[in-house]
Amino acid sequence: MTLLNRVQHRIGPMMEECSAEIVELCAKAAIDECEKSAEAALATALRERDEAREALKPFAAECDRRAYMAPGPDIDHWNIGGNALTFGDLRRARAALSPKEPT
Repeated sequence: MTLLNRVQHRIGPMMEECSAEIVELCAKAAIDECEKSAEAALATALRERDEAREALKPFAAECDRRAYMAPGPDIDHWNIGGNALTFGDLRRARAALSPKEPT
């Protein structure tokens, strides 16, 4: 048996133990990084959702103000004030801000 073989034979089990610890540490680090990334992505998504909801509020309020003018539910395609905004747009904004039932 060569010197290299004797050294490998003696330290082999220690190397395997160290390797397992290193793999475990690397796995924990990877999981921590994924958790941080997921938390950051969730925070961004929630912020964007809140900003979108804020942007819809004036349209939902306008839907409530103009509801008396709507002769029926079939006028969603009608333009409001001579522009591309329709009653349907206002109704969808109001619906987006309405509380939702959990699915």
